[in-house]
Amino acid sequence: MTKTQSTSPAVARKTSLRTPGAVSNGSATSVATRASPPARKSSTPTKGDLLVTLLRRADGVSAAQMAEATGWQIHSVRGFIAGTVKKKLGLSVIAEKIDGTTVYRIADEATA
Repeated sequence: MTKTQSTSPAVARKTSLRTPGAVSNGSATSVATRASPPARKSSTPTKGDLLVTLLRRADGVSAAQMAEATGWQIHSVRGFIAGTVKKKLGLSVIAEKIDGTTVYRIADEATA
């Protein structure tokens, strides 16, 4: 008794996705994975929104307070301030030492 060789559905699907004459460059990325992510539909504030709100307080906020509010590590909070708040949002952030603690706040346009 010999088995007849049959093409499994997985193999058939894989070969049917290829375009005739297409050259594979070894990349597994498809056009769908390179598209930009869909826009946020939720109106729920993000952790980033929360941090910007805390930074807008007149008395400022410490990195430890921001880390506690978001659940992030302190180095992640500082990275968010440098990368997102300063560079992407273009906001001016003031860091002051008050009683040995660094307090961050977003400068208003009058002081910037």
